[in-house]
Amino acid sequence: MSKEAVQAIMGIYSRHSNLRVQVLKALGQAGGADAVKAIMDIYSGNGNLRAQVIEALGQAGGDNAVAAIMGIYSGHSNLRTQVIEALGHAGRRAGTI
Repeated sequence: MSKEAVQAIMGIYSRHSNLRVQVLKALGQAGGADAVKAIMDIYSGNGNLRAQVIEALGQAGGDNAVAAIMGIYSGHSNLRTQVIEALGHAGRRAGTI
């Protein structure tokens, strides 16, 4: 998806921050480096959403998503199952982005 789509999703988030989980899902579906950056921006202010962020990163796919997933995992190894699943999704999507 385009950078414009990610900007539109983030515009919704800026007006409705209570929709964090839905915005994370939409960004994950959008995919790409811009979506990964936006997901990580949301995560930086909402560390309690680790599982949802990891899932969104897995959906977004690509090398940036894999690096971000591993960065979160390095500090939170209790999320092993979610990380493995997300890495599987990210790897499948990497070839399509």
